[in-house]
Amino acid sequence: MRKLLLASAALAFSAGGASAATFGQQDPTAPASGISPGVCCATPRNAPDPGKVVVHMDGAIWIDAGYASANVDRGEAGTPNADAKNQPYGMSGFARLYFGVDGQTMNGLKYGGHTEIRTDFPGSPPGGFTVTSVYGQPSSNSTATLLYFRRAYVYLAGDSWGLLRIGQGDGPVGIFNQHAVTTGEAFDLGGWDGDAPDFFGNAALAWPFLDTGNEYDSNKITYVSPTLGTGFSFGVSFAPSSSNASANSGSNAASGSFDRQSSSTLASDLARGRNFFEVAADYKGPVFGGVTTDSGIGYLGSGVVNNATIGGVQKFEGVSAGDLGLSFSYAGATLFGHVYAGQMDGSMAPLPKIVGRHKDGLAWVAGPMYSTGPWTMGASYYVFESEGSAGGTGNRMERGLDLGGNYNITKGIDLYASLIYGTRYQRGVNFIDPAGTATEGNRTVARGLVASIVVGW
Repeated sequence: MRKLLLASAALAFSAGGASAATFGQQDPTAPASGISPGVCCATPRNAPDPGKVVVHMDGAIWIDAGYASANVDRGEAGTPNADAKNQPYGMSGFARLYFGVDGQTMNGLKYGGHTEIRTDFPGSPPGGFTVTSVYGQPSSNSTATLLYFRRAYVYLAGDSWGLLRIGQGDGPVGIFNQHAVTTGEAFDLGGWDGDAPDFFGNAALAWPFLDTGNEYDSNKITYVSPTLGTGFSFGVSFAPSSSNASANSGSNAASGSFDRQSSSTLASDLARGRNFFEVAADYKGPVFGGVTTDSGIGYLGSGVVNNATIGGVQKFEGVSAGDLGLSFSYAGATLFGHVYAGQMDGSMAPLPKIVGRHKDGLAWVAGPMYSTGPWTMGASYYVFESEGSAGGTGNRMERGLDLGGNYNITKGIDLYASLIYGTRYQRGVNFIDPAGTATEGNRTVARGLVASIVVGW
């Protein structure tokens, strides 16, 4: 088998592969740095000659240094944590690996598989893994870091009929937003969906748009049409549950807490969605007089795990929300905006039925961006209104500002900077000190400056 693979495969780094056909206006030639839309998400990544395959081994390393100031950096007066405080500076970072294969049969059928592997987030070991000294000496911290799969899928594609992706990966709304232009994440490392919020703890704003792991981590079947006309495409997807490659499909219904559950006697199951589906359409291309657009519209719906016999517990409604992104670009200048709204509590989260303050979610972001030569810079303003914590006595409001840019030194190495400011408020929720009362700590204010270097290959 090994000899057969070596005889039939052309082993190459992504830069050495042939240009691939695109589906859903993905860009397989995008650099491996930054948010890596081409490397992490585009399939096929390469276009081998008929009868051959190309194995790609891409990756990226982020290193961040930041200055942060937030009111969560001190404990509250009058509590046992009153003297606790954070230093205002620090470093962070992570790495990603993108392994996969692209092949083509003699009759033109494209096929392959793709994986995305990441280091776990600092201080957040995967579920079920216990670390006794997460913040101990550097050696123990290093050995506590695990790798996990963020994407793992196979695909079949044809230039005339489109792309079919099966496994742990993006639905069409996520695929069409992979360049993250309309969500204001393309000019730096993502703003409030980037590296800077890692420095803020509970003062970090939630990011509900459908380019997060909740959207692309579930096992699903996704179809994306070939590009039609000057840049139009459409797609659909279905995910039976919120599970991914580590699904548990064999438990008894009475035990609860597994991926095929349709109703449950466990209260912890009732917040889980099931039967997720997405429909989306996208247009990226010319409009008039040299103006181009990046636009997409989509809908996300789901059911929930039903309440079988439990009385007096929180119930939830399935997701039913619309997504709209739009940008116009001319001579390097771009205006962008994105809205995600409806029956949701963030990303793919079902909406709790909280008596007295039941509220649909509304998130929007807008701003300008400008690129010239190796430079890109931009700004965005972001708002998210939601029910927030069920323990609160009011709904949650989050607002954020992001100013940033990047400089491309050469292919595969970029410098980034982000200056962000954000507030979040919910009456009855203490974000600052767990030892404090619910009448205190209801509002956070965070500001920070983060500089990053990213090397991708």
